[in-house]
Amino acid sequence: MLHDTAPAEAAAPLGRYMNHPDSKFRRQAALTLGKIASPECMEPMKKALTDQDRNVREYALMGLAHRLQEQERNDAFLAAIFPGVVPLLNDGAYDVQGPAEVLAWIDLARAEPILKSPAYFTTRNPQLRQVLEALNRKEVKVPRDSLMPLLGELDRLAEKDSPREMEYAAALVLYARNPDESTVSRLQALLRSKSEWVADAAGAGLEILAGIYPKSAVWAAYEYRGFEAMSKPLQYYHAVEDYRDEVNNGGHHQYFYNSTGDMYPTAVEALKAIGATSKAKILSDALWAFVPFRPALDNAQRRSQMEFLEGWREYRFSAADQRFYASEKQPGERLTLLLTLYALNHRNDFVWNDDNPRPGASRSGR
Repeated sequence: MLHDTAPAEAAAPLGRYMNHPDSKFRRQAALTLGKIASPECMEPMKKALTDQDRNVREYALMGLAHRLQEQERNDAFLAAIFPGVVPLLNDGAYDVQGPAEVLAWIDLARAEPILKSPAYFTTRNPQLRQVLEALNRKEVKVPRDSLMPLLGELDRLAEKDSPREMEYAAALVLYARNPDESTVSRLQALLRSKSEWVADAAGAGLEILAGIYPKSAVWAAYEYRGFEAMSKPLQYYHAVEDYRDEVNNGGHHQYFYNSTGDMYPTAVEALKAIGATSKAKILSDALWAFVPFRPALDNAQRRSQMEFLEGWREYRFSAADQRFYASEKQPGERLTLLLTLYALNHRNDFVWNDDNPRPGASRSGR
C-alpha cells in the first residue's frame, strides 16, 4: 500500500528498514523511498545507493525512475541524491534500471558532460547502451568526433557479437539526433538488416529525421478523437499495431478473443495498404476457423462463437500463428518496418508535438 501511495509520512519508518539484515526488506524499502523522493528520504536513499547488495541499489534506482517519470520533483532531494547516483555508472551492467537515465532525468545539464565523457561514452563501458539511450534527447548534441568513431566500432562489433546489436541500435538513434549528409542513406540501407534491433533503430531514426512520431501521433489521435474520427492512415497504423502485438503476445486466438479483434476487417484492409500482403493472407485464412459464420464484430458475441470452436478450428489459429512468426523473420515482411515506411509515406498524418497534440483528424473532422 505504501508503495502505491508513496506518502511522505512513510519516509521515517521505511528508512529504518535500510538497516535490516534481510536484503529483501531493504530492497522494498529502497523502492518505496525512491518513489516518495522527499527531503526526509535523503539519508536512507544515500544508504540504499551504497548498499552492499546490488539489487538494493537497483531497486532504489527503479523507485527514483518511477517518481521522475511521473514528473513530480523535489529539487532539494534530487540535488542531494545526484552525487550518490554517479558512482553507479561504474557498477557494471544493470538489468532493469540503470543510473545513466536516472541522472539525465534528475538534471540533464549536470548529467550530459558526465555521460559524454570518455569514461562512459566507450565500448568498454558495460552500461553503454543505457548511456546512449539517456543521451537520446532532441536538446542533446553529441560531438561528431566522439559519435562517429563509436558508431563505426559498434558497426564492426555488432556483426560478430549479437549483444552488441542493442548498443549499435541505440547509437543509430543517437546518430539520427545528430545527423550528417550520410545519415538518411545509411539508415535506409539498414532497414532490412537481419538484426531486428538494428532495423527497428534505423526506422526510428528515419522517423526522427522526418519529424514524425507515429506511436505518439496514433495514441494522441485515438485518445482525443476516437478511432472513427482518425484519418485513414492513422486507423490503419493502429489496426496493424494491435494485430501485431496481440499475435506476438498470444497468437490469433488471443487477437480474436480480445476487443482488438473487433476491427479485424480494418486490419486486413490495413495490412494490404502497408504492403503486408502475406500477413493479410494469414489473417484472412485465420477467419476460416469461424465457418460457417463470419467472426462477429462485437467482442462479446465473438467470444461466444469461440466457446464452440472445435479442435480443427483451433488448429487454424495455430497454423496462422506459425506462418505469422515465420513471416516476421523475413526482413522485408516485418510489420515494424512496413509501418515505418507507411508512416514516412504519409508523414503529414503522423506529425506530433506539444503544439499539435491532436494529429490526424479525418478530413471531415478538420
